[in-house]
Amino acid sequence: MRRSTKLVIALVLLAAAGVASTLLVVDYRSKLRAKDFEKIIAMRSDEPQIGLASDWLECLKRQKEGGGSRATRTICKASTTNGLTSELVALKVDDQIVPVIENRLAGAKPGPVIVDIIGGPGGKPFAVDDAPTDKQIAEMREAGFTINGIDWHASYVSLLERGFTIASVGYWGTGLRTLNAPDEMQLAIREVRTVIDHYRDRDGAEPALLTTSLGNHLALGAMGEKRLEAMNFLALVPVMDGLQHHLRRAEREMAEARNKAKASGEPYGKWTFFHLYKETKGGKDFDHVRMLPLHDFFPLYAGAADFPWGAVGPIGPCSRIILGSKDPRTRDYLAARDDLPQFVTVLASDHDLFADAPQEMRAIFDRYADCLEAH
Repeated sequence: MRRSTKLVIALVLLAAAGVASTLLVVDYRSKLRAKDFEKIIAMRSDEPQIGLASDWLECLKRQKEGGGSRATRTICKASTTNGLTSELVALKVDDQIVPVIENRLAGAKPGPVIVDIIGGPGGKPFAVDDAPTDKQIAEMREAGFTINGIDWHASYVSLLERGFTIASVGYWGTGLRTLNAPDEMQLAIREVRTVIDHYRDRDGAEPALLTTSLGNHLALGAMGEKRLEAMNFLALVPVMDGLQHHLRRAEREMAEARNKAKASGEPYGKWTFFHLYKETKGGKDFDHVRMLPLHDFFPLYAGAADFPWGAVGPIGPCSRIILGSKDPRTRDYLAARDDLPQFVTVLASDHDLFADAPQEMRAIFDRYADCLEAH
């Protein structure tokens, strides 16, 4: 059996186990034959994948059968791995039911909350017990696949070990759930605002934020510039010139490769798994799981949303913006400036800071925790 065929079979098994739905980005490379790549992106299931997605669907089902819980916060499922606990929480406010994964040390009381707004689209909310084995990671990377959500795990765990609770938001547009509809980002912004408001109202103070890539723009859209500037945040690789600048640049840079692939009949671009929901009379219901091309998904998802971070001037004592000097999203912003604000740090990295600069990122997380503890 060809190695590429074996990898397709392995991927199917990973997908069934719920790993691929949150971690795997498939990019057409020379190591895969076109027909094998097409097999991968054609995979579809009418059942949610085992793990977070199926747990969330079961939680929604129980609430619906019970006539809808009036509680604003319902624990759907809890699990403990290596001394760390993850709780899948349904946060209900008005007509919204938002999935939030609360992570903390096992047996400890919930500590100060850091709201984690992950990158995307198709990103993975942070949970301590959802990761493939080292062997699976090595095989997928050898085949040219990208495994997201591995390199940053240790930095996140370091915050838990300091006593913080990380509340990771499974907003619309993560791999956990999408409508694949125009301007879906506006639904995600509303959910992010709901989650942050919940912890602020419960605890009597604004929570700290940890925002990555798209998550930065969801936070800015949800909070507005003034409120965000007064909060403490660690903002990783925001697009300083805004999402529309990023979309225009990406379209220009992708045009040649995209046209070449179209002319040759080969697949193109990066694809990842999504759980697709549909609008029904009863709300938004799960429909199926399949892979979607990110280069088509994101322009539809973002619409006209922009939210540039270049104008954000934080006054929170712990707030920092971390950029990568090799990140094409950052290139024009850095080229136009001789001096950077004191709160901006630039690492010798591409967009994936944790893969390119793991030691520097661990130190940055430690300093963020030190500052939050001091304030």
